[in-house]
Amino acid sequence: MSESENESAPEGISDEQLPADLVPGDDNPLAGGLDDGETVDDLLTGGKTAEQPEETDVDAGGSPTSQDGANGAS
Repeated sequence: MSESENESAPEGISDEQLPADLVPGDDNPLAGGLDDGETVDDLLTGGKTAEQPEETDVDAGGSPTSQDGANGAS
């Protein structure tokens, strides 16, 4: 048997064989697989471009004070 025959088909493992931090679930949604019809190329080519501004949330509660609660008074 040649080396190329051993590498002909990639093998996978089931979710049960994965370590706990890699098992998909509600507490770890990124461990889930791709949606039906979605490919890795879709992930690489999708999304916004560098020229597109970030979306801002007007209701985020931003204020002129700093995050640590200081109001700038000395």
